[in-house]
Amino acid sequence: MMKRLFLLVVMSAVLASGAVQPVSPPIMPDSAKTPGDVLEVTKADICVPGYSKKVRDVPESVKRQVYASYGEPSAPRFDIR
Repeated sequence: MMKRLFLLVVMSAVLASGAVQPVSPPIMPDSAKTPGDVLEVTKADICVPGYSKKVRDVPESVKRQVYASYGEPSAPRFDIR
């Protein structure tokens, strides 16, 4: 009984303090612009030095074109609090 009362008091204090804020849904990729191309790879392919650099090497010109297609002037900035 005391444990429930304690939890109720703590939850009420958190809610009253404004610590809980509404969260907007994440921005999802447009499937027409990002079709979800996949690479056929195995664990042996991935577990080698330099693999991620090889598959993530996207030219800046391509990045700018993709951002523009989504209406973004540049790479989106993430607000980390």
